[in-house]
Amino acid sequence: MELAPAFTPAYDLIDGEGRRVQVKTLRGTPDGPRKIIGDMKGDFDVLLAIRLDFDYTPTEAIEMPSEVAREFIGRNGKVSWTKALVDDPRVRRISGEELPDSAR
Repeated sequence: MELAPAFTPAYDLIDGEGRRVQVKTLRGTPDGPRKIIGDMKGDFDVLLAIRLDFDYTPTEAIEMPSEVAREFIGRNGKVSWTKALVDDPRVRRISGEELPDSAR
């Protein structure tokens, strides 16, 4: 993957297939993981959401096409990390062990 140019709206990375990847990180609190992934704005191809422990250790991630992320926008205008989202067959779930060493 390569970083998108600085200040590129809507995406952060470009993967080996040329897809524009929007990255969201959700840092947990001492009480548990965050659930709100956030707003989905602009043109991107893939959403990669990474959950971090309170100490910033990556615990899991999900990857999905932008169309799927947009289907799961709730009444609050944001996408949430829900069981329905994670169980969707178009969503790829990535365990903490599968994340690259550079992300851990």
